[in-house]
Amino acid sequence: MSRTVAEHLAERARTHPAQVALHIPVGSVHRSITFAELHADSDTLAAGLQSVGIVAGTRVALMVPPGLDFFSLTFALFKIGAVPVLIDPGMGIKSLKACLEQAEPEAFIGTAKAHLARRLFGWAKRSVRITVNAGEWKFFCTTSMAAMRFSLPLSEAERGSRIGSPRSSSRAAAPASPRGSNTPTLSSPRKSKC
Repeated sequence: MSRTVAEHLAERARTHPAQVALHIPVGSVHRSITFAELHADSDTLAAGLQSVGIVAGTRVALMVPPGLDFFSLTFALFKIGAVPVLIDPGMGIKSLKACLEQAEPEAFIGTAKAHLARRLFGWAKRSVRITVNAGEWKFFCTTSMAAMRFSLPLSEAERGSRIGSPRSSSRAAAPASPRGSNTPTLSSPRKSKC
């Protein structure tokens, strides 16, 4: 029986929860992220992405630098069956525009700089209807990753230990609880302002 990439992550999180999945550079040191943490973070992001209208089959342009957010988002997209369109910003402005026009992504997830460039250069302006800022603030987008990570009512201790929390230490954080199917949504899908 063949399994998806997301199913492999779930299996590793179940059988080897404390094993290091990623070493993420943070300044001059590396932060270790376990399989359980990566799985829980990608579950949280998957629920958040679904809540703004990213579902199976949705083409999603992803312009996020390599790191925890990139890996968590990629696994989240695989978990919900969305189609990631991975963007290499090194391809140049004209090529980026042509690539995005051809791919016709319905959603765009990126850093504030990526959203600014998308707006300035008109990348995929006819197809993108959902935008997610890979940062703390919405930045004129549908939502932000921070909002997706922190949308559930949590105790102060739980909120401080979530991956990506501004208050989390440089050590690996405790795994976040995966969200259930009855989780309240962040917002309903709407036309992008990016």
